[in-house]
Amino acid sequence: MSNASEDTTPLGETELHAFAAALDAREAALEGEVRDVNAVDQADREGFAGVAPDLVDVAEHRRGEDMRHAERERDELELAEIGAARLRMAEGVYGQCTDCGEPIARARLQAQPWAARCIDCQEQHERVHGHAVPIVATGADNR
Repeated sequence: MSNASEDTTPLGETELHAFAAALDAREAALEGEVRDVNAVDQADREGFAGVAPDLVDVAEHRRGEDMRHAERERDELELAEIGAARLRMAEGVYGQCTDCGEPIARARLQAQPWAARCIDCQEQHERVHGHAVPIVATGADNR
């Protein structure tokens, strides 16, 4: 399903190591963001301990909690996608679309090393399932 002008030749060991390093870096960044959000949540809870806040304070606190919760969920989903990409690497199917089995274009993998689908299959998936559906796939079992 990939566009013929895209570079979809099989990935070499050097490229796989580079993509693994990109996954490592992104994973470390996301884990730091999750830790930071958890620390802010803890500080917020401690800040309200023993205090009788007014309605504006409560509303602001809840808005902040909601935003942090959404950020944490997004980061945790991406961490799961990174884990799935590592599993595909271990299974020897990294860089192959989990839907059609064709190679994923290098440009797509460079932009999103945890990508599980080629762009055509991803677009089809989003048409059918919507944009908010997670793309967590684990290798050959999801073709």
